Amino acid sequence: PTTVKTIEAGAFEYCYFLEEVNLPGDLVDIGDAAFDETALQEIDIPASVTNIGFSAFSCCDYLQEVTIPSKVKRFPYAFYGCANLESATLEEGVSAVSESAFSGCESLISAVLPNTVTNIEDKAFCECGSLAEIKFPQHLVAIGEYAFQMSGLQVADIPDSVRRIGKYAFAGNIDWRNIPHFTSLKTVKLPASLKAIEEGTFQCCCYLESIDVPEGVERIAPFAFLYCENLKTISLPSTVRDIDYRAFF
Repeated sequence: PTTVKTIEAGAFEYCYFLEEVNLPGDLVDIGDAAFDETALQEIDIPASVTNIGFSAFSCCDYLQEVTIPSKVKRFPYAFYGCANLESATLEEGVSAVSESAFSGCESLISAVLPNTVTNIEDKAFCECGSLAEIKFPQHLVAIGEYAFQMSGLQVADIPDSVRRIGKYAFAGNIDWRNIPHFTSLKTVKLPASLKAIEEGTFQCCCYLESIDVPEGVERIAPFAFLYCENLKTISLPSTVRDIDYRAFF
């Protein structure tokens, strides 16, 4: 009914055959794991919603597109492992892509972020192997750890507003057998406001041929460009004081 304001945690969790739900127009809160591992094929989240709980729609394998309303503040792990999710749109007003929000969405090809987004949190798009491009918001300040690890990004044009890029943000992976798994990243533009390139940030980016480290960067951390086998040109500014262990190994 339209009087429902909250869907509690786990309300429809593991309802494996639930294909359709009509959310009430005045809904405010969707609880943790509310629709986890259901068969939902589409979801229309009302504009009134301010909270999407932890893992609310995770592992909904039939879900193909989603729009996050402008009032939503947090949605950690909300669509984690939605294997067939192809499109995600955040409406103007959303300020962050929450931790692991779309991690493991291997079919995601389109992610639209408004300029109100200032933070892409840890593992937000980790293992989104089909995500070949993304337009970073103009006022983005931080990109979290592992944010795009093992994604399909080919170009990372990072705006100058970004002050921090977390460790392994654009990296590939090295498995337990010490075998590297490479990314598709070919071109990177680093922001002018950056002070350090953190540990493993571009590890296993084997298609990266050149990197221009901007003036102001003081430290290049361990493994920052580990296994970047085709890196031919490196431009370092005079501000660099520390090139750490195996930074370019």
